[in-house]
Amino acid sequence: MPTTDHAAIASVAWGDLHVRVYTQDPEGYIRQSRFDTSDGVAGEWHRGGLEERLVLAKPHTPLAAFCVNPPGWAQPAVSAPPNEL
Repeated sequence: MPTTDHAAIASVAWGDLHVRVYTQDPEGYIRQSRFDTSDGVAGEWHRGGLEERLVLAKPHTPLAAFCVNPPGWAQPAVSAPPNEL
């Protein structure tokens, strides 16, 4: 995936190795590249083709990514009170 000079980059991962990487292309679009595995089967990268253009942004837009409990992701069990972690 081509990027602009000094482009911001953001990534997020969850579960059994699902990864998303976001960056800005030379035309200003934010693109998503993705990597997924399934049931332990090796995955592959999908490199942010035209269908992976998410939004047009100003050049050098800062990026951030986060994940909030995606489907199928089990919450970890915590046995200690929060102030003791």
